[in-house]
Amino acid sequence: MIRSLSYCVGIVSMVILTSGCERSTDSTPHEFVAEAKDFSGYQNWTQTVAPRRGPDPSGFIGDAHSAKDTMITRSIFVNRSNATRQGNGEFSVGTIFLKVLRAQDGSIPMITAMVKRGGSFNPSDNGWEWFVLDGQGSIMMRGAGVMDGMCAACHKAANDYVFTR
Repeated sequence: MIRSLSYCVGIVSMVILTSGCERSTDSTPHEFVAEAKDFSGYQNWTQTVAPRRGPDPSGFIGDAHSAKDTMITRSIFVNRSNATRQGNGEFSVGTIFLKVLRAQDGSIPMITAMVKRGGSFNPSDNGWEWFVLDGQGSIMMRGAGVMDGMCAACHKAANDYVFTR
């Protein structure tokens, strides 16, 4: 009898202890620290706009992204087909935008990327981290102040630092 009572008390205790536990349905990470592998396979990501070759017709981006080079084609990819702005107008943590610069001979002299890192990283620029990759996808530069802060300074004019979508 005592053994059965102890067993029942144990079961009831477990039910009470676990009944308050909920599984979080939020799959968005609070911080996403990108590695080189996170940029691989970008060719299969969603292309945000048609590739653009030659000078930037608006002149807005100046010398950035080889905008004045008549022989460079720029393509922009996003890692999530459902990468849309949330209700607050911002992209979710883990979103990656990647711009590929392709020369006329097909080589890739440079790739630039921006990653919504989130967490406590770079709060003055909405948690975005900037990257410069070589043509094979190896990280050459990364951080909040890449290119002496030129990336953030230019993209600040956009909605959540993204000019497309």
